[in-house]
Amino acid sequence: MSTLDRAIEIATEAHAGVNDKIGKPYIDHPLRVMASVDSEPEKIAAALHDVVEDTDWTIEQLREEGFSEEVLTAVACLTKPESKDPDAYMSYLVGIRHNPIALKVKLADIGDNTSPARTKDLDSELRAKLAAKYEGALKILNREEIPLVFKCAKCGAEAGRLTAVPDEERIVVEGIICSYSTQSGWEGYRQHGRF
Repeated sequence: MSTLDRAIEIATEAHAGVNDKIGKPYIDHPLRVMASVDSEPEKIAAALHDVVEDTDWTIEQLREEGFSEEVLTAVACLTKPESKDPDAYMSYLVGIRHNPIALKVKLADIGDNTSPARTKDLDSELRAKLAAKYEGALKILNREEIPLVFKCAKCGAEAGRLTAVPDEERIVVEGIICSYSTQSGWEGYRQHGRF
């Protein structure tokens, strides 16, 4: 069985020479995340949490190193999909929510990524963008309600609102067309929109 020391070695080698957004050695980030969690499996997953996502390491190679399936499953959950599709990111966060180790590590990861000590040196636009991204992620991870606004696919006018609690079940609304775009009221919704 591989140890925490081996996880730190792998992470240190994998992230060697890489700097974060403010120019500091990237390895400092997983080590801070590791220090923020409690159990040995959480610490190992925290050390490795960006190794598969950001380097040439694979889950299979970590398996060959002897890491437990519990740790490997958490690291796999913590590895963001390559797709930039919002649905893929939502599925990624929901997957994390269902793995107790991954959830603890991701919450610590977000805590470190939003720490004023780290973000104070970022330009205000990037700082605001990251804050909004992580605020939304925390709502999903913590099962908080998220307000959704639907806009017309043609003109951008607001076509409806609802509040949802994210889970495996999703509401998919495609191609809503408002009456301003169709100029035919409800008939336009029936004819051009899909519900």
